[in-house]
Amino acid sequence: MNPNHWEDARWNVFTSKTGGEAFGSIAYPQDVWSNDPYDEESIHAEARQVFSDLIEVAADGARGERRGRIFLLQGNAGSGKTHLMGAFRREVERRSAGYFAYAQMSTELPLRKYLLRRIIDCLDRFGALDGSSGLMRLSDRLVEWPGIPPAEREALRNHEDYSEPLRSIRARLLDDLKRSGASKTLHGDFVTALLALQRRDGNAVSAATKYLRGDPLGVEDLRWLCSPHGLSGIGEPEILLDWLLRAVREFGSTQGSAFVLCIDQLEDLYDLNAPQQQRFPELVSILRSLVENHPGLVVVVACLEDYYSTLRAHLKHSDIDRLENNPKPGWLKTERTAEEVVALVRKRLEVLYADSGVSAGTDEDRLSPFSRQELAKLQGLRPRAILDACYEAWKGSRCTGELPRIKVPAEPPIGSPPPASPAEVDWSHKWNDFRTSWDEPVPRSAGDLAESLAAGVNTLAEQLRVSLHADHSADLVHLSVTSDALIAAI
Repeated sequence: MNPNHWEDARWNVFTSKTGGEAFGSIAYPQDVWSNDPYDEESIHAEARQVFSDLIEVAADGARGERRGRIFLLQGNAGSGKTHLMGAFRREVERRSAGYFAYAQMSTELPLRKYLLRRIIDCLDRFGALDGSSGLMRLSDRLVEWPGIPPAEREALRNHEDYSEPLRSIRARLLDDLKRSGASKTLHGDFVTALLALQRRDGNAVSAATKYLRGDPLGVEDLRWLCSPHGLSGIGEPEILLDWLLRAVREFGSTQGSAFVLCIDQLEDLYDLNAPQQQRFPELVSILRSLVENHPGLVVVVACLEDYYSTLRAHLKHSDIDRLENNPKPGWLKTERTAEEVVALVRKRLEVLYADSGVSAGTDEDRLSPFSRQELAKLQGLRPRAILDACYEAWKGSRCTGELPRIKVPAEPPIGSPPPASPAEVDWSHKWNDFRTSWDEPVPRSAGDLAESLAAGVNTLAEQLRVSLHADHSADLVHLSVTSDALIAAI
């Protein structure tokens, strides 16, 4: 293929609908869990290096560190805080350094309960590299501990009656911990729940996860956990979180016993109507207690710079010292240099062309159809504003068929965003709290699932005012449309 064909192919890809998707500028909380192909490692390189050094120390269980660390990240809106946390997750997975959890602080729930449930929900996710969840990896570490007979491991996983192998393995593990001088670091009931995950059965896994989240357990749940007389720690977030972090440290691999907790949107704890801020100091106190007791813990805290300056005044001096020393806070520079603008845009175009099977060519080709001269207009802007400007240029090229022309956007003053109107409903906030606080039994049988699906369809139809109705019978759901209203709504 000659160079002209390459140029034509790149142009066709750039002006396609897919081309615009390369310039998405906002990172949402769920993006923390995606394998972002657009990540440009030269952006916020200093913060990345600090984090890399922190997890190298935390992951090494043999170093004898006395406490964990808190890494404070400050920046303005659009500086890339959430995006960077996604990069931190990928770093933990790539290095097999341990475990990762993420919590945005858009919540009105009690903070200890919220943190525990968000952490367990994150550990219940399946990793991109090994295809297993964090909880299952931790459970596997327990049953693969030296001294556990393979026959007992097999019986726990596959025998119909697994109560005896579960108790035997639990006793062996606790004896080993006692001999190592760690007898007070882990409770037998917590070990029971982790071992029950080995069943990989929906009922046993559900019961174990409910226990780990601090949810109420029913009689059937206790039966699946081989504990008819009950378990300790239920409903005690502080105790369960302590046991979890100790389990990671005790049973983690030699270079994989770090636990990274990323706290995002700290500014959402700010109460505009309160003369004395309470939730932010409470959170800092919780995090400080955790890192002082768990040397493998690294907490990354991200907050808008102006909000932190305000909230800082409500902290004790000892809390400020813990937040702002060893390591020092990371300041996420908002304004990008001309070279950083080029690197940011080039990375996205490289992925766009590679995914479409088009040759990247030279460095200048990988910027095509943008030129360095056009992109230089964007130096000094935030990454979000840079990508928004490129998106607008892409739209212009699609409409006119001409090369993209950059129009420098009028940036709003750097600082805190205006407070939301009291009448405005923050649906992401409400959904986050609803999902985290939900502790009702999850339907398991086909009939129960059909009933739930039918109820959901009917509720949605009522809210949208469309003529759709669902009936359930046994494990089937029957839908009926009685007018054209549904089509109009769609």
